[in-house]
Amino acid sequence: MRALVLALFVFAASPADAQQKHELPHDGNGLLEYCSAMVTLADTPATITSLGNDAFNAEMMKLAWCSGYLQAVNDAALSTKMNIYLLSKAGVTLEGPDNKIKEYAFNTLRGVCIPDKVPLLQLARVVVKWLREHPEKLQMSVNDSVTDAINDAFPCTPVAAQEPAKPQDGKSAVAKPKP
Repeated sequence: MRALVLALFVFAASPADAQQKHELPHDGNGLLEYCSAMVTLADTPATITSLGNDAFNAEMMKLAWCSGYLQAVNDAALSTKMNIYLLSKAGVTLEGPDNKIKEYAFNTLRGVCIPDKVPLLQLARVVVKWLREHPEKLQMSVNDSVTDAINDAFPCTPVAAQEPAKPQDGKSAVAKPKP
């Protein structure tokens, strides 16, 4: 892990023109290339020292892009999880005549469900493994590829199943302590 931190630091200090020589991923093919660099460099950090300057800069740029993209996906998933929790605390429910539409909207907006404290390297491994196992989907967009890969690894519980239990017969759902 120290090698990755050092590599990211060196990459950040490299000239901007060296970083701009590469087209950023727009589909699963590019995503596989960029996130594979992250996994390869984490698994075999000695490869960093064997690279020439241009190759080193290219691999560090791929690693940094994949790491940044997956961090953004993780942050968005955490934010959405919090928003769904806050909505349920505010009394927003899926009940009513339009409950199926609300449930669909909640589940669609959520995107992915990433368990707490999953390292970015594990997310990169999930994405790389999924793309290698589904070569027929390499033409999909980066967003769709990441979403499908993460949802296969960490399926979401439907929002309706996450809602807190409702009190029945007007009684509180929370047990009160006995005096």
